[in-house]
Amino acid sequence: MINVNKFATPYILTIVCLLLTTTSSAKDLFHPLKEAGYGTLTGKIQHLSMGRTRGGLDAFGSPLGGDAHSGTIALTGDYLSPEFQDFTLGLQYVHAIEIYSRGGFEGEDGNQAYNLSNSDFSLLNNAFINYDFKRFGLKDTKITIGRQSLDLNFVANYNIRQKDQAFEAIVFETKAIDNLTITLGHLEKFSSWTSKDNLQHGSNSNNFISIEKVENVSYSTNGFEFIEAQFLGVPNAEISVYDYYGHDLYNTLGSKIDYTINPDSELKYILRFHYIKQWDVGKFKRETGTGVKANAFQTGLKMTFKGFSVEPGIFKVMGNDPEDNLHVPFRGRYIINEPLFEIDLGFEGGSLSYFLESSYGWGKNSLYFLYLQTEQSTDLPRDGFSREFNLIYSRDITENAFLKIKLGNVEYHNHDSVDKDGYLNEYRFFLGYRF
Repeated sequence: MINVNKFATPYILTIVCLLLTTTSSAKDLFHPLKEAGYGTLTGKIQHLSMGRTRGGLDAFGSPLGGDAHSGTIALTGDYLSPEFQDFTLGLQYVHAIEIYSRGGFEGEDGNQAYNLSNSDFSLLNNAFINYDFKRFGLKDTKITIGRQSLDLNFVANYNIRQKDQAFEAIVFETKAIDNLTITLGHLEKFSSWTSKDNLQHGSNSNNFISIEKVENVSYSTNGFEFIEAQFLGVPNAEISVYDYYGHDLYNTLGSKIDYTINPDSELKYILRFHYIKQWDVGKFKRETGTGVKANAFQTGLKMTFKGFSVEPGIFKVMGNDPEDNLHVPFRGRYIINEPLFEIDLGFEGGSLSYFLESSYGWGKNSLYFLYLQTEQSTDLPRDGFSREFNLIYSRDITENAFLKIKLGNVEYHNHDSVDKDGYLNEYRFFLGYRF
């Protein structure tokens, strides 16, 4: 039974937040704290209602049916201390309250909100110390130690519910050389974007768990060492390279280039290419029985005109064996990570994905569209293809209040039997206030 008062709570709280915009500027709420020298406090309150309706069978051949809906309201607070001897302290706390959970499909844990990863959780998502090397004459150079969110190529912040992905890590970044950004460090533990705080292994764990538990191997590892570099010194080009070395797991090497053909034109053409190579290291193959020798690439042609952009392209994973699968324990900047109802079929050996991505912004509004179709024609169990359409509308209601509506439809088709076809429709509604 749905508790009507609980169901109405997020909307009442959101209305209160919106009323704040007519009575006070969010920038002034904590201004006295900053003026007194105690640091900067910012954050947001956000309501998320979402739901899924499904039918048939999914890409694994498992039964789909019924619907599931849930709502949460989350308060995210960010604190940055004053600088002391070039050190600063940063904190981020996220507290999400489950408002309602309903529907005919319960899924895992017997709860619709949990199945949708839109349930209760409370987490110190960031807790770091940052040191700035400016006293050594190094501009834009810092080291950050502790829990932190990263926005790189192999690891993005990936906030699709109520929190960013985060790591317990040591990260060094420098822009001391013109046109060059270098980021390197060590990743020790990982917290996913989900609300599932009872998981102790796997890439969907909300808890900060060690890297070997993310990959779910039976032995201990020493995390990931990584380096990423972005170079802007070539005219009309953005060039990136990265390497992530997972101890006794696998190494991931990537390179990207975006080249603008006609930078002085209003209608720009941008050639984009991203190559990824991955191979097992240490005892991964010996302990798991399956090696890693993945090769994949993503390429597209992006066209932009004023506030409008469109990009057709493909994502291809070579080979046709399990060892050709691309391992992605953390969500990164791959088109396969972008759909609302993401499946991993596009990371499997032998898969070929076609995409069309487009966006348009006007005033305080933006519209985003993504079409993604993935084909898999090997002897793997998930032989078949999936097709997904996504539409996202965003609007800044005021300087601080915002809303976002996301709609998605996905179809699964398995080649061996039409009885294994399935579909899923999804909606997400965000309404929030930044302070």
